[in-house]
Amino acid sequence: MTAMKYPNKRKNSGFALAELMLTMLVATIFFSGIAVYINGVRQEQAANTHAVWIAQYVNGLAAYMGAQGTTPPDPMNVSGTDWLKSTTCGGLQPVDAFFLSCDVPTNFNGAYGLGVPEVVFDWSTPTAPLANIDLGIVQDGAKPSAKVAALLSRGINERLEMDGYTHASIYSINPGIDPALDLAGFQASIAAARLTGVINSSITSTVFIRRDGNTLIKGPLVSAHDNWAMIARDRAGLENAVAQDKTASINANDIFVRANNAWVSETHSLAEEAYRLAVRSPQFMSEVESGKEILKPSCPGGLTPQIFTYPVIFVGGASESNTRFIAGLRTPVENVSATKWKVRMYVLYEGSLSWREVGSLMGRISVTTRCS
Repeated sequence: MTAMKYPNKRKNSGFALAELMLTMLVATIFFSGIAVYINGVRQEQAANTHAVWIAQYVNGLAAYMGAQGTTPPDPMNVSGTDWLKSTTCGGLQPVDAFFLSCDVPTNFNGAYGLGVPEVVFDWSTPTAPLANIDLGIVQDGAKPSAKVAALLSRGINERLEMDGYTHASIYSINPGIDPALDLAGFQASIAAARLTGVINSSITSTVFIRRDGNTLIKGPLVSAHDNWAMIARDRAGLENAVAQDKTASINANDIFVRANNAWVSETHSLAEEAYRLAVRSPQFMSEVESGKEILKPSCPGGLTPQIFTYPVIFVGGASESNTRFIAGLRTPVENVSATKWKVRMYVLYEGSLSWREVGSLMGRISVTTRCS
C-alpha cells in the first residue's frame, strides 16, 4: 500500500505571510507616493495663490511708476503693500486712481515667513526709472526653502508675462551671478531663498499709451478727460522742439481729425493743392515811383520769380508847372541782383527829343510779383 503525501502546511504558511508582507509594502509605497504627490500639488497651489498676490503688487508698482513719468517719487524708499491701495481700505491712493486691489492681503499675510516688502526707487535717469524690490527670505518652517522660492518666482513671472509686464521680473536666484565664474556664490544664492526683483520702466525709444508704460492696446482708445494729450519727448526727457524730429513722432496708417471732419491724408492733399495755388498767386502788389527797388519772391523748386508792371498815373513834361501832351510810355524792369529788381517809368512827350524818366511826382507804377 502506497503512502499518501500531504502538503507541507508550515512551508505554505511561510509563503502566504511573505506575500502578505510584500503586498502591504507595495501598498505603503503606493499610498506614500500619493500622499507625497498630493502634498506637492497642495504646496504648488498655495504658492500660486501667493504668487498671484505678489504679481498684482508688482503690477501696481509698475503702474505707480508709469503715473510718475519723469518726476521722481517722494519718498524714494517705501515699505509694505497697503500704500498702493485706495483710501477706502486704508491706503494712500485716491478712490478712482489706486494701484493695488484691496483684496490683496496686507504684506501677503506674511506667508512663507516673508516680511514687509521693501522698494528702493532709482530715478537717476528720468526716462529709465528703476525699482529694486526685496520681498524677503522664503521659508518652509524655520529654514529657507529654495524649492518654494523657485515655485513663487516661476508663478509670479508667469502672471507678469500673462499681464504683459515684460519689464518686471522677480528672482529667486541672483541673475547677476555667473555659475561658471562664481559657483560658490551661485550655490549660496540658491540656498538663501531670497525673493528679489526689478522693474525697468525705460521709455527712451517708444511712445506708450498706457499709464504703466507697457502692454499693447487692441481696440479703441477712449479718454474721459478734457485735458488729455499725447506728449512725445526725446531721449533726454525733453519735449521735441523740432516738428519733424523722428525720435518721437506718431507713425500711423491714417488719422481722422474730428475737428476738421477729415482724414489727415485728405487734408494733406488739400494743403498741397492750396500751396500750389498760393505760390502762383501774387506775392506782392503795390504802386511805386520810378527808380524803386523790388524784392524778388522766394519760390519753391520748379518755379521762378516774375514781375509785372504798368503805369497808373503819369504826366508829360519837365515839371508839374510845365506839362505836355504824352506820345508814349515805357515801364522797363532792371535786374539789379539775384534778389532785387528796379522798376522805372519813361515818357515820350511833346517837345522832348527822347524818352525821359518821370520825376517822383510825375508818375506811379503798379507792380505785381509772383512765382510761376
